[in-house]
Amino acid sequence: MKQRNLAIWIAGLLAVFFLSVLPGCSRTDRALAPRDPDLVIKLRWIKSYPGQSRAKTNTGLFWALSFLGARLPADATILSWDGTMVTVDLDAAGVPQASRAAWKKLLQVLKSSEEYRVMGGIDMGRFVFLSLCSSRQYYALTGFQPLTALRIVTVMNVLWLICSILLVRRIFGWQVLDSALFILLSGWALRSGLRLGHPYILISTLCLLGYYLYLKRMPWLAGLAVGILAPIKYYPVIVLVGFAAHRQWRVLLGGGIAIAAVVLVSIGVLGWQVHQVFLLDVLFNHLAGHIDPGPAFTAVFQSFDTLFNRLFIFDPTQNPHPLVAAPLAATVAIVGTKSLLVLVGAVTVTKLARSAAASAIAPTIGILGVLAFLIAPGSGTYAFVLLWLPVALLIDYFLSQRARVPAYLILAAYVLIGLLPHIPTLRFEGRGGLTVLAYPRLFLLLAMFVVCVYAVLRTRPLEQQAAPLVA
Repeated sequence: MKQRNLAIWIAGLLAVFFLSVLPGCSRTDRALAPRDPDLVIKLRWIKSYPGQSRAKTNTGLFWALSFLGARLPADATILSWDGTMVTVDLDAAGVPQASRAAWKKLLQVLKSSEEYRVMGGIDMGRFVFLSLCSSRQYYALTGFQPLTALRIVTVMNVLWLICSILLVRRIFGWQVLDSALFILLSGWALRSGLRLGHPYILISTLCLLGYYLYLKRMPWLAGLAVGILAPIKYYPVIVLVGFAAHRQWRVLLGGGIAIAAVVLVSIGVLGWQVHQVFLLDVLFNHLAGHIDPGPAFTAVFQSFDTLFNRLFIFDPTQNPHPLVAAPLAATVAIVGTKSLLVLVGAVTVTKLARSAAASAIAPTIGILGVLAFLIAPGSGTYAFVLLWLPVALLIDYFLSQRARVPAYLILAAYVLIGLLPHIPTLRFEGRGGLTVLAYPRLFLLLAMFVVCVYAVLRTRPLEQQAAPLVA
């Protein structure tokens, strides 16, 4: 099941990207009357870069549909274009009979959405994400009954959740109840992960496992555990960077081997051309948050990118009420803020790396873990379960250094991030200066980062403090 979930997420991530980058396939664009209108949906194509074409977009859609079991007959009219709108006929695509009821239910929900009613279609990337990248939908659309799909995903995530609690207990010596409370206090993030079937609970558990294996003097296995899902979600790389900062080369090499193995398997299955396109046209745009054309505005992605876009970029439909219409200010603010955060983080990590204290690796990974969220172009609620290892390391480290105030402040910020309802704050986004009130999690993360940096730069590890003089 783990291997199947891994394949699902590789497929989903690449399918979204291939909508804009793969070479095209030949299919007729002449619209014909569909045999089953309930299996037809209109998708909005938003051009992401000058070289993007209909042919490349067709290929991405065909590729995604093939992973959902569609037969894709060569003589069928599957896609019909009208300007920037493409009509997809899933009956003509040959989706399995066993999954058609699930398809009709999903399409009915999408067609009843406000976006579909207002715009006349659903965003193409959102369609692929909701069909292929959602584990529950994926299982249903490939023949599983929805209840069976829900049970599979939920059981697996609950198993990872139990493992994470046991690992926290083993790593930090906490009581089982304390470990369980710490994990469960991630709140909304945990709820979203369990409900939507995202892989972040598994990724966070593997990061905990990697650190546990490192403590047990099994660096190769530690690196393998941390790196195995890094090609799917990049976050574990930041943990490997923390180990590298303290010259734990065997952990880093183990992570590199795991990453290389997954990539080689993927190349063997999908071919090199797909990965070449990903490396040249997708990876860095993804890291910079430029997957969709134009600026992102939604506060659902708690990031400095969306915050400053809201404050300084005018858009007649998505952001009609910025604080000041000054696009250059948005760019300067984003680049300046992130550069300052990276500089401060680098100084702090450098001090820790030069420390002779063996415990210094814990705050290094913790600070880098928080920094990754602060500089990311966007992170959904479900991603905050990835804070389990960084926050636990920071709390345990500061308590061991008898610095209770920073430890409790970090714990308080973590609890608020997990339990603070974020939906009510969204009412403030797009209302000029009040937009900042729509970003509570971002500022809680920033407060956590400031506390960590201040506490590390202000004090020395107990191992380095001189012994008291004896008269």
